[in-house]
Amino acid sequence: MYVCIYIFFDKMKRKVTLHGPTSLTISLPAEWVKINNILKGDELEIKMCGDSLIISPNKIDYAKSIDLDISSLKENIINMLLAGMHKNGYSTLNITCNSQQLKIIQKRINSLLMGYEIVEVTDNGCIVKSISKIEDTDFNKLFKRVFLVTIVLGKSLVKYIENDQVNSYEDLLTMEETNNKLTNYIHRIINLKNSNKDFSYIYVISWLQEKIADDYKRIAFIISNKGKLSKGFIDCLKEVNKLEEDYFNLFYKFDFNELDILINRTKELKINVGEILKENKENSIDEYEACSLLLSLINNIYNSFGSAMAYNN
Repeated sequence: MYVCIYIFFDKMKRKVTLHGPTSLTISLPAEWVKINNILKGDELEIKMCGDSLIISPNKIDYAKSIDLDISSLKENIINMLLAGMHKNGYSTLNITCNSQQLKIIQKRINSLLMGYEIVEVTDNGCIVKSISKIEDTDFNKLFKRVFLVTIVLGKSLVKYIENDQVNSYEDLLTMEETNNKLTNYIHRIINLKNSNKDFSYIYVISWLQEKIADDYKRIAFIISNKGKLSKGFIDCLKEVNKLEEDYFNLFYKFDFNELDILINRTKELKINVGEILKENKENSIDEYEACSLLLSLINNIYNSFGSAMAYNN
């Protein structure tokens, strides 16, 4: 992430002028030109920072590095810390750790942290670096893929339940891990780009897509350990999958009437989940837990509606 630090001299305004048939230009402040020894023909570095432009006489170094001593931390905290550093745009992590923690770091990189690699193992730890260059075109492809992976995950879960494919649980976990990788990387890009407010909506949507994938994974876990769920549950799960797919279509082709339809469907689906529990009074505790996850799925999709509307309007 590039941190915007402003040093103000005198407040000033510059009039925008037309240079040639289409180019708009402004003049540079004389004092700034003198301080930085700017000459005709020099190249300046320009970066968009929200609705501002940062002009620098030198190449701007966007890389962030940090020293981390994790030698006293347990695995869960290490995993959370690494994910946070990745999302926050750090390009280099100089980590102090033991040999066992080094294995945890490598496992976390493999499972979640796209673009990170251990580039050097030192006497007291390791150095992790970002080795990938982020292109603007990558972002749109990655964000769309988040939706598609989640949709496939939901459909595969239904197939897994109906065909009693207990051995397919690991395949579902792989898709959920892919979702985690993509959403984490999208958050990293947003933080690095320091982009405008529209990206805050993308951040929320991608975060909720990760939660949706987590709910699918938990349902699959229940079934892999406890067995089949009722037909009513499976039918409701199919409707939730359709809701997720229709939300995906709404995001890319927004329409207020369609949004209203989806809102009403979420209300109906919640009622349907309640009916499943009423009709099957002898349900096991596992079906109750699975139904609570269905409600979580519905709520997470519903909670995405506002961000889609704000982003598109």
